[in-house]
Amino acid sequence: MPWSVPALWGASGRVQTVRTRALVEGALLAALVAILGLTSYYTGLGWLQALPILLAYLRNGGRNAVLVTVVGCFVLLLLGGPLPALSTLGFGAALGLVPGWAVRRGAGVALTLVAMSVAFSAVTVLGALGAIVVWHQDIWAETWNSSWKAARTFLATHASLLAASGLTPASALALLRDLVPIIIGVGVLGQALAVYVLAAVVLGRLGQPLPTVPSFARWRAPRWLLWVYVAALGAYGLGLGHGQQVLAAVALNFVVGLGALYSVIGVAAVYGWLRHRGLTRRSAVFTAAIGGLLVEASRLSVLLALLGMLASQFDTSSWMSALNPGDDRGRVR
Repeated sequence: MPWSVPALWGASGRVQTVRTRALVEGALLAALVAILGLTSYYTGLGWLQALPILLAYLRNGGRNAVLVTVVGCFVLLLLGGPLPALSTLGFGAALGLVPGWAVRRGAGVALTLVAMSVAFSAVTVLGALGAIVVWHQDIWAETWNSSWKAARTFLATHASLLAASGLTPASALALLRDLVPIIIGVGVLGQALAVYVLAAVVLGRLGQPLPTVPSFARWRAPRWLLWVYVAALGAYGLGLGHGQQVLAAVALNFVVGLGALYSVIGVAAVYGWLRHRGLTRRSAVFTAAIGGLLVEASRLSVLLALLGMLASQFDTSSWMSALNPGDDRGRVR
């Protein structure tokens, strides 16, 4: 016989041990989901409950993580009612199950953040629609009206500062209206990044590290993204020239969003160069930050964007490799 009875029993015993461990961990994590979900609902920190779900996915797979989510939300339903349970279900799926799925399949940090942002946006939309259907409360309209009123008041109060930029409160308000999509997108991406960094810190201490965020000095955009930026500039000019307001507004969001991205990369390139010149991390951060603010104040922010484009197009590894080992491991910081 190729397999002896003791060998088969030992193999099955190990499998049973693994299953028992996964179930015990799942029960503890489900209880933690319920506790953190209740805490998050009343404190507004709507991403805490995603951490145990993500840990369950990375340690024991998708089925276990889904079970942890369902059981935790059911317990939360009994303890706090439907609102905390539904909120936890949404946030847990978007910021716990989705990054767990992405990481388990070898996705990098950038793709994982994009997946989290898309899922978070979908959950937010579904939640707002659910509020309209169930409670007849239009959260979107309420948020939009309150935000728009605050923006109108702020712009009217700072009319003199706007005049220095050649804008009036009315034109600034129109520009802000056109840029609503990119503002929301940046906010969602920032939420996803905050959750990912926190998860990387917490799960790393628990022996379940996430793919590390590259050090700031190495932040670069894909080379092909420059062509998207050029196409967006062309579409914006075409839209303005032919009176196509929708095309111009869509293109403007791409231009502003990618311009901001390249500006950040420009600051990262300066920071990396300063580190290469021997400055300490603290001194390099301070110098790059002050320099970036001075460039922005001088209305020469396009220079930072151009620097970011150049840094993304050309290989800088020859001098980046000279960074000391403590700054070159891509840790989250």
